[in-house]
Amino acid sequence: PAVFVYTLPNIVLGELAIKHKWYGESICLISEGKECKSKEVATLYLQQEKIKYAIYGRIEYIEGSFELSLTLGALTEKL
Repeated sequence: PAVFVYTLPNIVLGELAIKHKWYGESICLISEGKECKSKEVATLYLQQEKIKYAIYGRIEYIEGSFELSLTLGALTEKL
């Protein structure tokens, strides 16, 4: 990424992008609890046709263990 903010979530996104050769924008949303708005944000961008694909989900790290859930969203053709 051209512009990079040094926070742990952005470091994770940057490392994933470099490893898998992902190009484009990234956003990290931080929330308390298990409430996650990433699907809504990704859907909004997909519906506005600003992006073709989105990987969204949540990562939670607590006391030495973590939970990870990711989903690939894609732009669908309009009928």
